[in-house]
Amino acid sequence: MNYFDYYTGAFRKFKDYQGNATRKEFNFFILFFFILYMIVCFIAGAFTPFLIISKVAIDNIFYIVMGIIWICFLIHCFPGLALIKRRLNDITPAKSSIIFRLFFTFELVRLLIGLILGSNMFQHAIKTTIPDLNALYFILALLIFCMNWICLGFYVFLIVKKGKQ
Repeated sequence: MNYFDYYTGAFRKFKDYQGNATRKEFNFFILFFFILYMIVCFIAGAFTPFLIISKVAIDNIFYIVMGIIWICFLIHCFPGLALIKRRLNDITPAKSSIIFRLFFTFELVRLLIGLILGSNMFQHAIKTTIPDLNALYFILALLIFCMNWICLGFYVFLIVKKGKQ
Protein backbone atom coordinates (compact mmCIF):
# COMPACT_ATOMS: atom_id res chain seq x y z
CA MET A 1 0.00 0.00 0.00
CA ASN A 2 1.53 3.35 -0.98
CA TYR A 3 1.23 6.44 1.19
CA PHE A 4 -1.43 8.15 -0.91
CA ASP A 5 -3.68 5.08 -0.48
CA TYR A 6 -3.90 5.88 3.24
CA TYR A 7 -5.21 9.33 2.33
CA THR A 8 -7.77 8.09 -0.20
CA GLY A 9 -8.72 5.19 2.08
CA ALA A 10 -10.14 7.67 4.58
CA PHE A 11 -12.54 8.92 1.90
CA ARG A 12 -13.60 5.37 1.06
CA LYS A 13 -14.32 4.66 4.75
CA PHE A 14 -15.96 7.98 5.63
CA LYS A 15 -19.04 6.19 7.04
CA ASP A 16 -17.08 3.68 9.13
CA TYR A 17 -16.99 4.84 12.75
CA GLN A 18 -16.68 1.33 14.23
CA GLY A 19 -13.38 -0.04 12.94
CA ASN A 20 -9.81 0.80 13.87
CA ALA A 21 -7.28 3.08 12.20
CA THR A 22 -3.56 2.53 12.44
CA ARG A 23 -1.12 5.28 13.30
CA LYS A 24 0.25 5.15 9.77
CA GLU A 25 -3.22 5.60 8.25
CA PHE A 26 -3.98 8.56 10.52
CA ASN A 27 -0.57 10.19 10.10
CA PHE A 28 -0.60 10.08 6.31
CA PHE A 29 -4.15 11.41 6.11
CA ILE A 30 -3.18 14.35 8.33
CA LEU A 31 0.05 14.89 6.38
CA PHE A 32 -1.68 14.95 2.98
CA PHE A 33 -4.51 17.10 4.36
CA PHE A 34 -2.09 19.73 5.65
CA ILE A 35 -0.05 19.68 2.43
CA LEU A 36 -3.24 20.15 0.37
CA TYR A 37 -4.51 22.80 2.80
CA MET A 38 -1.24 24.75 2.51
CA ILE A 39 -1.37 24.54 -1.30
CA VAL A 40 -4.97 25.81 -1.31
CA CYS A 41 -4.05 28.65 1.08
CA PHE A 42 -1.04 29.56 -1.07
CA ILE A 43 -3.09 29.58 -4.26
CA ALA A 44 -5.85 31.60 -2.61
CA GLY A 45 -3.27 34.07 -1.32
CA ALA A 46 -1.50 34.23 -4.68
CA PHE A 47 -4.73 35.19 -6.48
CA THR A 48 -5.63 37.90 -3.98
CA PRO A 49 -3.52 40.61 -5.72
CA PHE A 50 -5.20 39.79 -9.04
CA LEU A 51 -8.59 40.24 -7.41
CA ILE A 52 -7.45 43.60 -6.01
CA ILE A 53 -6.18 44.73 -9.43
CA SER A 54 -9.48 43.76 -11.04
CA LYS A 55 -11.17 46.09 -8.52
CA VAL A 56 -13.15 43.45 -6.67
CA ALA A 57 -14.33 44.94 -3.37
CA ILE A 58 -12.00 44.19 -0.46
CA ASP A 59 -14.82 42.55 1.52
CA ASN A 60 -15.55 40.26 -1.42
CA ILE A 61 -11.89 39.22 -1.65
CA PHE A 62 -11.96 38.05 1.95
CA TYR A 63 -15.07 35.96 1.32
CA ILE A 64 -13.72 34.49 -1.92
CA VAL A 65 -10.44 33.42 -0.29
CA MET A 66 -12.15 32.08 2.83
CA GLY A 67 -14.71 30.27 0.67
CA ILE A 68 -11.96 28.42 -1.17
CA ILE A 69 -10.32 27.45 2.13
CA TRP A 70 -13.66 26.35 3.62
CA ILE A 71 -14.42 24.13 0.64
CA CYS A 72 -11.11 22.32 1.23
CA PHE A 73 -11.97 21.98 4.91
CA LEU A 74 -15.51 20.69 4.29
CA ILE A 75 -14.32 18.07 1.80
CA HIS A 76 -12.08 16.60 4.52
CA CYS A 77 -14.47 17.04 7.44
CA PHE A 78 -16.40 13.74 7.46
CA PRO A 79 -13.53 11.45 6.42
CA GLY A 80 -11.41 13.14 9.08
CA LEU A 81 -14.02 12.70 11.80
CA ALA A 82 -14.50 9.03 10.93
CA LEU A 83 -10.74 8.53 10.94
CA ILE A 84 -10.39 10.23 14.34
CA LYS A 85 -13.11 7.97 15.76
CA ARG A 86 -11.45 4.85 14.33
CA ARG A 87 -8.09 6.00 15.70
CA LEU A 88 -9.66 6.46 19.13
CA ASN A 89 -11.15 2.96 18.84
CA ASP A 90 -7.62 1.68 18.32
CA ILE A 91 -6.05 3.66 21.19
CA THR A 92 -8.76 3.56 23.88
CA PRO A 93 -11.59 1.21 22.87
CA ALA A 94 -13.52 1.61 26.13
CA LYS A 95 -13.47 5.42 26.22
CA SER A 96 -13.46 6.23 22.51
CA SER A 97 -17.13 7.27 22.33
CA ILE A 98 -16.85 9.70 25.27
CA ILE A 99 -13.61 11.23 24.00
CA PHE A 100 -15.01 11.55 20.48
CA ARG A 101 -18.17 13.30 21.73
CA LEU A 102 -16.07 15.73 23.77
CA PHE A 103 -13.81 16.40 20.79
CA PHE A 104 -16.79 16.88 18.45
CA THR A 105 -18.45 19.33 20.88
CA PHE A 106 -15.15 21.16 21.30
CA GLU A 107 -14.78 21.47 17.51
CA LEU A 108 -18.35 22.77 17.13
CA VAL A 109 -17.74 25.45 19.76
CA ARG A 110 -14.48 26.39 18.05
CA LEU A 111 -16.26 26.59 14.69
CA LEU A 112 -19.07 28.76 16.10
CA ILE A 113 -16.61 31.17 17.71
CA GLY A 114 -14.74 31.40 14.41
CA LEU A 115 -17.98 32.15 12.56
CA ILE A 116 -18.92 34.80 15.12
CA LEU A 117 -15.51 36.49 14.83
CA GLY A 118 -15.69 36.46 11.04
CA SER A 119 -19.31 37.56 10.74
CA ASN A 120 -20.05 40.79 8.94
CA MET A 121 -22.27 42.07 11.75
CA PHE A 122 -19.54 41.58 14.35
CA GLN A 123 -16.89 43.20 12.13
CA HIS A 124 -19.17 46.22 11.55
CA ALA A 125 -19.82 46.55 15.28
CA ILE A 126 -16.07 46.51 15.96
CA LYS A 127 -15.51 49.28 13.39
CA THR A 128 -18.01 51.48 15.24
CA THR A 129 -15.71 51.12 18.28
CA ILE A 130 -18.16 50.01 20.90
CA PRO A 131 -15.83 49.36 23.88
CA ASP A 132 -17.71 46.32 25.19
CA LEU A 133 -17.58 44.61 21.79
CA ASN A 134 -13.86 45.29 21.45
CA ALA A 135 -13.29 43.53 24.76
CA LEU A 136 -15.58 40.67 23.71
CA TYR A 137 -13.74 40.36 20.39
CA PHE A 138 -10.41 40.16 22.22
CA ILE A 139 -11.72 37.53 24.65
CA LEU A 140 -13.19 35.41 21.83
CA ALA A 141 -10.00 35.70 19.79
CA LEU A 142 -7.92 34.64 22.81
CA LEU A 143 -10.33 31.77 23.48
CA ILE A 144 -10.11 30.46 19.92
CA PHE A 145 -6.32 30.81 20.03
CA CYS A 146 -6.19 28.63 23.17
CA MET A 147 -8.67 26.16 21.70
CA ASN A 148 -6.49 25.81 18.59
CA TRP A 149 -3.52 24.83 20.76
CA ILE A 150 -5.61 22.30 22.69
CA CYS A 151 -6.83 20.83 19.40
CA LEU A 152 -3.25 20.63 18.14
CA GLY A 153 -2.30 18.78 21.32
CA PHE A 154 -5.11 16.30 20.71
CA TYR A 155 -3.88 15.66 17.16
CA VAL A 156 -0.34 15.13 18.45
CA PHE A 157 -1.74 12.64 20.98
CA LEU A 158 -3.47 10.73 18.17
CA ILE A 159 -0.31 10.78 16.06
CA VAL A 160 2.08 9.66 18.79
CA LYS A 161 0.02 7.24 20.91
CA LYS A 162 0.44 3.59 20.05
CA GLY A 163 -2.67 1.48 19.70
CA LYS A 164 -3.43 -2.21 19.24
CA GLN A 165 -2.44 -2.13 15.57
